[in-house]
Amino acid sequence: MKVQKIFSIICCLIISLQLSAQEPNARIGELIGGTDYFELKRQYDISKDSIIPLLQLLSEALISDALNKPEEAEKAIQVLLTHHQGDIGVEGSAGMIGLWSNNLIKQGKYREAAELLAGLIQVPEAAAYMSEGTLIALTNAYKKASYLQNCPPDEIVRSGEDCVVSLEKNSFGLPTIPVEIDGEEVRFIFDTGADAPGFISMDFAQKYGIEIIGDSILAGGITHVGYAKIGFKDQLKIGNITYKNVWFIVAPSADVVYNDSVVASLDPILGRHFMEKVGEFQIFPKEGKVVFPLVQSPPPAGGSNMMLLQSQPYIEGFSDDERLLFHFDTGGGISLHAPYYRKHKEFIDANYVCDSVGIGGFGGAKRMAFYKIPHFPLQIGDTKCELNDIGVLTEDLNMGKDGSLGMDFIYRFDKAIFNFREMYLRIENE
Repeated sequence: MKVQKIFSIICCLIISLQLSAQEPNARIGELIGGTDYFELKRQYDISKDSIIPLLQLLSEALISDALNKPEEAEKAIQVLLTHHQGDIGVEGSAGMIGLWSNNLIKQGKYREAAELLAGLIQVPEAAAYMSEGTLIALTNAYKKASYLQNCPPDEIVRSGEDCVVSLEKNSFGLPTIPVEIDGEEVRFIFDTGADAPGFISMDFAQKYGIEIIGDSILAGGITHVGYAKIGFKDQLKIGNITYKNVWFIVAPSADVVYNDSVVASLDPILGRHFMEKVGEFQIFPKEGKVVFPLVQSPPPAGGSNMMLLQSQPYIEGFSDDERLLFHFDTGGGISLHAPYYRKHKEFIDANYVCDSVGIGGFGGAKRMAFYKIPHFPLQIGDTKCELNDIGVLTEDLNMGKDGSLGMDFIYRFDKAIFNFREMYLRIENE
């Protein structure tokens, strides 16, 4: 659910009716209404004792959710709904319940999520005051939770050692790792952008005996939204890790088609829910391996540089003095997006040649106009690099930030550490 639209309405009302002359309330309200929660956290840490309780709770809920701390987000949301439901209204309450239920599903609390959502969408008086988009999103989440409510929660069972698996590109250049299913080793695409435990085609589900437990679930990709089913499998094995009670988004087909030709196949995918449960993984591109360490690495001195925005991981980076937010998707590539283009449109139009590029994902592919920048400096954490021939897309995608980074970026380094507990990406060269 795109809750930023809901909170932008709430915060506009708060600012215009109550806080028009009161800083820092107005600044925090403005940040809540956007999706730059990196900056929201910075300003909240400075101003939390100077803002009204409503904005404190909204900030705590959104920052905790973005930093992958579901229990802390839940506490703030419960207080909000108990004491401030009248202030945020039905639409704002729906946004909070959407965040809460999404975290419950990720924690395997499916029945609790279904009951929470039913308490809102099945009340005609409440549903009547929701926007169509909000009601569709909540209904979709309710269906997913309802299908899963009789399933045990997914869980990780580890041995007493680090897990090390091979990393290989498939025929479409996507990163894969070996996964054992029913005693057979199958290479799964390793995809931080897949917001589920796994993503498979109906053909794959039938081949490997994955039980279909629900259908008509909306699933979105980078260019399209379509219907899928929910599947369930008792376990997968990733090296010496057993991943139990795994549910899947099951698409009619995993082929990415453009002009009647298959340009990629996204089948099967191991998604980010597994990575979050493991907590940390380390990619060694030149050695062709992925390590899931038993003991987590210490966080960098600079703190977190990764957040979940709209249920997707984003990395904070810098190009010279400009701060940028990048969607991090190991199943994707490197590009700058329309928001960056609009900020620099005059310079880009005057200095670079417009071309087109194919973009694809769940549901299909399309061609989009883009410019190519020959040299682009970038810093992530303490590591600086220069990207060559980076494309700048001119048309908005589903993720509306400055750009995307994927495995094409990681392959440039000796080691990359992704930590979903402390929420950081650290890249290293020897």
